[in-house]
Amino acid sequence: MELRWHPLLKEWIIISPRRKRRFTQKNPFSSKSPEMIGKTPPVILPNLYPNFTLDTCEIPKPSFYENSMAYGTSDVLVETDEESSDFDEYDSNKISNILSLIQTRMKELEKDDKIKYVFVFKNKGKEVGSSISHPHMQIYGMPFVPSVVKKQLASSRDYF
Repeated sequence: MELRWHPLLKEWIIISPRRKRRFTQKNPFSSKSPEMIGKTPPVILPNLYPNFTLDTCEIPKPSFYENSMAYGTSDVLVETDEESSDFDEYDSNKISNILSLIQTRMKELEKDDKIKYVFVFKNKGKEVGSSISHPHMQIYGMPFVPSVVKKQLASSRDYF
């Protein structure tokens, strides 16, 4: 995992060649899978194919572009043990438990000075690149604030 500076866009991009090697398991979040044994959703698991890592390995420095280690976290939040359910079908208690889990994780990530932005997103369907159909979200602790977020914050400040 590494970050590369894109000089035309003037922003960091994420390079994660290891993610191409993902295997397609029928359902890695079923209650019988090794990742889920002894766990009850909602639960946060480390992403087996992360875009960010807390490992402090040295990244080779090429001469023609600026790069950096992709420091951060990549978590998977398994929402439910029901393979075919979806967020709009959950009762308010389940939704509250999911949001509390996200809030707790965000507070943990806030303590790391190198984490500058926490990005929580829902993965659903092949259209968005999800390779797993089981209901899940991802939580990224990132070492930079994405440029689109910076622009939105600046626009909001200008407006008010």
